[in-house]
Amino acid sequence: MVTQIATTATEQAATTEEINRSIDAIARTVAENADATQESSKTLDEISSFASDLQQLVGQFKLGEDGAGSGTMRQNLHRH
Repeated sequence: MVTQIATTATEQAATTEEINRSIDAIARTVAENADATQESSKTLDEISSFASDLQQLVGQFKLGEDGAGSGTMRQNLHRH
């Protein structure tokens, strides 16, 4: 009976250690995911800013009534 209790206690200790290692691995994965999410958010903010800047630049083009460019943007670019 004592031997069985000792064996069971040893098995439980091994299982507890395995659970602890698994929890540590999960915690590392969660931290890595949080870092990746933060980096993705930063990248999306930068892309959004670039898109806004591009939209403003494209908005400077003026088209004639026939849809052909009037040359206004080209003239403005050469002046700068």
